[in-house]
Amino acid sequence: MQTANHVANALDLPIKLEWGLCEWLNPEWMTEMPETESFETLCERFPRIDRTYKSSITKYPETTENCLNRAGETAKRLANEFPEDILLVGHGASVLGCAIGLAGVAETEINAALCCVVKVVRQYSGWSIELNGDTSHLTESEAAIRFN
Repeated sequence: MQTANHVANALDLPIKLEWGLCEWLNPEWMTEMPETESFETLCERFPRIDRTYKSSITKYPETTENCLNRAGETAKRLANEFPEDILLVGHGASVLGCAIGLAGVAETEINAALCCVVKVVRQYSGWSIELNGDTSHLTESEAAIRFN
């Protein structure tokens, strides 16, 4: 939410809070569905949230395959629902799942590294990966921290 909020402010965009792009609900990392702030609290903290948008439902726990499928199906649904350019903000597993779901590539072909950008572009014949793990937006000091 914090990253999406900064981007939304910079680009003057609304935020569609989509739980289908949440972090991997890995039972090895958490013993139950994690608690989150209430929708009202999130809307107060991040006023660009679109209160009318209805999100997907996620289920705990999930396997790696479940997570990648969830994110991929969510990305496809969002691309159909919002046919203009869209920006999806997530973490490693959800970014990976979105790229796989849209571009139909193998998991090993996507670099969803820390602080990177993966850009998937709609073509007439499908989707293609335009940026794959791009970190050119980072300063030298940010990149040094990222890789240390």
